[in-house]
This record gives sequence, structure tokens and C-alpha cells, in this order.
Amino acid sequence: MDKIAQKSNLPNIRQRLLRLNMTKNQTKNGKISKFAAIVAVGNCNGGLGIGSAKHVQATDAIQKAAKIAMKNMEYFPLYESRTLFHDDAVKFKATKLYVRPASEESGLRCHHSIAEISSCLGIRDISAKVHGS
Repeated sequence: MDKIAQKSNLPNIRQRLLRLNMTKNQTKNGKISKFAAIVAVGNCNGGLGIGSAKHVQATDAIQKAAKIAMKNMEYFPLYESRTLFHDDAVKFKATKLYVRPASEESGLRCHHSIAEISSCLGIRDISAKVHGS
């Protein structure tokens, strides 16, 4: 699965599979499986896009999500091409995310999903904390 998630058409684009869910629907003909994928795509220089898609095949769901992520790509400025400019806090329902710039050579000290998104974005030094689910 990792080999599929890291393939991309452009050489400077990094593609990471963040989540792959499978659901099964019981019908009179048997169980029907569907896959939902969330993919992050970035150019490691401030460009980032996130896309989600569903399909019957897992590989097709990943490819569709990557295509949507390429269309949704936005630019984020980086401080010294390695970290953020300032602290930031985001709240979504009951979950709170605190992101802070880190000193040089400190690495990615955060949740694994945030680390994958940061690597696609080109951030090498960051500290993040997630409160909630």
C-alpha cells in the first residue's frame, strides 16, 4: 500500500496516504466493500493540498484522492524554509490543535498525521499538541 501512496506523476511532488477506511454494505447479493482515502500532496516548498475520495478499489480511491488534492493545492509561507512563523491554535468541535515553531534541528515533535502533512509541506522543525480525539 505504501508504494501506491508514494507514486506521483510529477517528480517534485510528495504524496502521503493519511487514512484508508473500508466499509462493507450487506445486500441481497452479498457484502459490498467500499474504500475511503484521505491523501496529502505537497511540493516540499510551501505547497500543500489535501483530498478525500471513495471507490470500490483501494488503489482507485487513493488515486482519486491524490488528484483532488492536486487541485486543492495552496501555498503556505515558511520561515527560513523549515518551520512556521508563529504559534497557532485551531479548534474543531471538541478537538484543539496547538502548533508552535521549533528551534533548528529539533525535528517533528507531533502526531504522526501532522508529521506526514508537515513533510509534504516542507516543514522540518515543528512542535504540535492535539487535545481531544
